[in-house]
Amino acid sequence: DYLIYHFEDETVFMGGVNNGIDLSFIEDRFKGIKRLGGHIHLQSDNYIGTPYQTRYDEIGQQGRIAVIGDEGFSYEELPIYLKYADIDYSRDLKYHEGISLILTVKNAPSIRLAYEKFSQKDVFIRKVELQINEERDVSGEVLEEKSLRKLMESFVNRNKVDKQTSSYLFELL
Repeated sequence: DYLIYHFEDETVFMGGVNNGIDLSFIEDRFKGIKRLGGHIHLQSDNYIGTPYQTRYDEIGQQGRIAVIGDEGFSYEELPIYLKYADIDYSRDLKYHEGISLILTVKNAPSIRLAYEKFSQKDVFIRKVELQINEERDVSGEVLEEKSLRKLMESFVNRNKVDKQTSSYLFELL
């Protein structure tokens, strides 16, 4: 009744390429057979997925296990204890007791400010994406020491860079 395996089959395409084993001949021979594949982390028709989110690409995926019993087949959801989440810096973090969050913070004015804002129990930051306000074409500018300093001042002010980081940037000049 069930075909259980732990490798890529012909339905898995990673980077547009498939090196999986073609199992369709088994479905042709045994009509109504149910595939239960492992190894692939993302849930699909043929793959159970992981019981819990363990990587960023599993974001939003509800943990589950496959149960085969006398009553037949079913998926049972598992409680979430670890969750990947994307959040814009301008938003506040929702209540999440009992669940550890691994955040990607978007549009943050600085890394330090992102850590200060979202620093709390059971919250971990995996990535901070800084805001970009505008671009400036400097190809036609004469970049002498004086104009480099003005360019850096403009960058620091435009991007609201904190004092400690801006001091370091000016020292690099």
